[in-house]
Amino acid sequence: MPTILAVIVTPLLIFKLHHPKHTDLTTVRQTAIKSLSNMKRISANEVMMVIVFLAVVVLWATSALTGLDNTLIAMFGLTVLLILRILTIDDVLHEKQGWNIFLWLAPLIGVTEYLNKTGVVNWIKLTLTNSVHGISVGLAIVLLVLLYFYVHYLLTSVLIHVQTFFIPFALILVSLGVRPIVATMLLGLLTCLSPGTTHYGTGTASIYFSTGFLSQKEWWRIGFLVSVSNILIYGVIGVLWWKVLGLW
Repeated sequence: MPTILAVIVTPLLIFKLHHPKHTDLTTVRQTAIKSLSNMKRISANEVMMVIVFLAVVVLWATSALTGLDNTLIAMFGLTVLLILRILTIDDVLHEKQGWNIFLWLAPLIGVTEYLNKTGVVNWIKLTLTNSVHGISVGLAIVLLVLLYFYVHYLLTSVLIHVQTFFIPFALILVSLGVRPIVATMLLGLLTCLSPGTTHYGTGTASIYFSTGFLSQKEWWRIGFLVSVSNILIYGVIGVLWWKVLGLW
C-alpha cells in the first residue's frame, strides 16, 4: 500500500515542483511523427550495433557463470564497435558528459571505500550506538531512520549503502524495540529510494544527469523534497499500515 501511494504521489509532486513550460503536447507529438517519417531505413551499422549491444547484455547477465568482469565486457563491446567502424575515436571523445562523469564518480567511489578501510565507518557505527542512549525511544528511531536515509549523500552505490550501514542500523533499531520485520522492511525500502537525492547516488542517476535536462541544483532540490515525501509515506503511513496488518 505505501509503495502504491508513493507511485501515485511522487510523479504528481515532481510535476508540481518542475512544471513543464508548455503543457500542450500537440506540437511535440507532431514533431515526433514528422521526425519518424523522415527517418531512413535501419542501416547495416545500426543492425550490427544492436547485435553488439545484445551480446554485451547477455554477457553481463551471465557474468556470474562466466566469471567475466563487467568492465571488461563493456570494453569488449566498445572495442568491437570501434573495429567494425560503427563508432570512431572522435565519437568516443566527443561524449564530454560521459568523461565528466568518469572524472568525478570514480574519486567518490574511492573515497567511500577508503572511509570503510580506515575505520571511519566503524567509528560512525559506534558513535550512533552510544548516541541513542539516554534519549526517548521514539526520537532515537526517527533520528536513526533519517540518518540512514540521508547518509547516501556521501555514497555512490546502493550496494555500498547496504553493505556498510544496513545491518548496524537494523540491529540498533531492533535493540530499541522495533520489530525485526518492520526494521528490515523500512530500511530496505528507504535504501532503494535514497539514491534519488543526488545525481551520483547510483549508476543510472549519472546517466540521467548526463542528458543535461536538469541542473545539479535543481536535481538536489527536487530530490530532497521527494525524499521528504517518501520518508513520510513509508515512515508514517507505511508503519501504520504494517500495524494494521499485524506486523508489530
